[in-house]
Amino acid sequence: MKVLTPLYCALALILSQSTVQADTLYKWKDARGNTQYGDSPPANVQAQAVDLPKITIIDNYAEQWKPLEFDQAQPEKQAKTIPLVKNNTYTKLAFLAPKQNQAIRANDGDVSAMVSIKPPLKKGHKLVFSIDGKAMKKGVSRTQNFSNLSRGSHNIGVSVVDQKGKSIKNSSVTFNVLRANSLNKGKKNQAKKLPNLKSFNEVKLQQAEATSR
Repeated sequence: MKVLTPLYCALALILSQSTVQADTLYKWKDARGNTQYGDSPPANVQAQAVDLPKITIIDNYAEQWKPLEFDQAQPEKQAKTIPLVKNNTYTKLAFLAPKQNQAIRANDGDVSAMVSIKPPLKKGHKLVFSIDGKAMKKGVSRTQNFSNLSRGSHNIGVSVVDQKGKSIKNSSVTFNVLRANSLNKGKKNQAKKLPNLKSFNEVKLQQAEATSR
């Protein structure tokens, strides 16, 4: 299918099928001074031939340039989706003490832990500390004491839990306890045995016996 594309709106209003087929187009002034176009000017007017522009023919124009549907031509503006920030989100939960891989001298095995949390603990939320996987009692304190820890490596964990006990955020740290060995400690506490000291009279007597011989 071939569609004709006129270049001038004025010519489109006056051209008909007969005009398209005509060899020459004329323009003239009528009695009122208006410009007229046609292929057969009146005999009593001075007509001027008009050079028609070349007609552009586009194959399959209607199929290539289909009009957009109304909803496609004017798409509705979609509202921007703003991600919701959960009220139970904590941005920070970290150990202030002990530090990661820290060596702690604790001959009695007692170690204290402290955490930093932001924002502050919310109402109804609890902190649960654990030592080597064993959970301690829930509470709101940011500090926890651990007693009688053995020599070597230990892991302290902490979790923020909600009213249902669901973990919201957690953190952990590994450290080493330096503790005196009980065997070495016993040896250090033992007093050194001193040789038996002889009295002054015993020494004098031994010297006299050695002289008389």
